[in-house]
Amino acid sequence: PVARNWNRPLLFIAPPSLLHSGQNTLLIRVNSPVYSLGSLSTVQVGPESALRPAYEEKFFLRITLNQTATLIIAVMGLFMMALWWQRRQDTMYGLFGLSALVWAFNASNQFLQTIPLPAPLWERLIQSSFQVFIALLMLSLLRFLGLQQRRLEKLLWLMMIGSPLSLLLFSEAWLVRIALLWHFITLVCSLLVIAYLLRATFRKPHFDTGLLTGALVVNIVLAVHDLMQQAAILRNGDSHWLHFGAPLFFLVVGGILLNRFVQALNQVEQLNTELEQRVRAK
Repeated sequence: PVARNWNRPLLFIAPPSLLHSGQNTLLIRVNSPVYSLGSLSTVQVGPESALRPAYEEKFFLRITLNQTATLIIAVMGLFMMALWWQRRQDTMYGLFGLSALVWAFNASNQFLQTIPLPAPLWERLIQSSFQVFIALLMLSLLRFLGLQQRRLEKLLWLMMIGSPLSLLLFSEAWLVRIALLWHFITLVCSLLVIAYLLRATFRKPHFDTGLLTGALVVNIVLAVHDLMQQAAILRNGDSHWLHFGAPLFFLVVGGILLNRFVQALNQVEQLNTELEQRVRAK
């Protein structure tokens, strides 16, 4: 199997014995299957002392930072799933925790070099997991804010089921086109959820709703950048930005959910204290 280095910067040291006087030729072979957007970013040649700082910076931003954020989000997802397990009626915790775990799986594609599944199947699961992640996250936000939008929820469920099925059924030659189509549908659904959040904010201003809307808008902008780059509309640069915004959004939503949970516990304790005082008074 070919190692997956699509997001990983590579630094090779060429010994002086390979160079000769006059013109030297550097040959690079890019192995890219039909279901992948094969490309090659700018190649730089120079002394190691000049190239290593840039390599270390890119490695930190693309690999180390991704691995750290993925671990934090996975732990947060497990914690939210544990809360939901204790309070089954609060489905928003379960949906949010599951979305965090799905995102952690999707983000692993940024840094894994050796994958545990055949590459075509892995690519299908990675592409479709983004729709599953967005659908679960949007459903949890709608439940959290108490917004009853049956049509939008049906569309989200359709997206969550239809994306994996279509990517698994169609041939490899159609994989990129179908994935781009589902990414566009996901963008539309996300914009609809933002519209509902904005309407809820204007009708009944609340700090949590405004914070969620702001974090969601930031991630939509980053997602549009990555989508345009994947569709070859943007040809300058080779960096993906969405994985920087997702941890911020998860921290915002996780912080709000935990704050609500703590407030609920405080209210229960306060009610118990007041009840004990009333019983003593009687």
